[in-house]
Amino acid sequence: MNYGSALTHAYRHTQELKYIEKAMASYRDAVTCQNASVSSRFGAARSWAQYADKHSHKSALDAYQAAVELLPGLAIFGSALPA
Repeated sequence: MNYGSALTHAYRHTQELKYIEKAMASYRDAVTCQNASVSSRFGAARSWAQYADKHSHKSALDAYQAAVELLPGLAIFGSALPA
């Protein structure tokens, strides 16, 4: 479990908005971390998009956009892998 999912879990159990806000910020930070691999960043973007959409959070569109923007990096990584 990562920090974002732990905060989302806390929100589900408490319904305190501070947890969902912190979770979305955590996912955004993970997606924009230039030191992380593209696959890790994409995983964070995917989780962010899923949770933001599920909880009708205002950042859902940003999350989906971030995921789409990372796709070319995944494609380049995938094309270097043996078949």
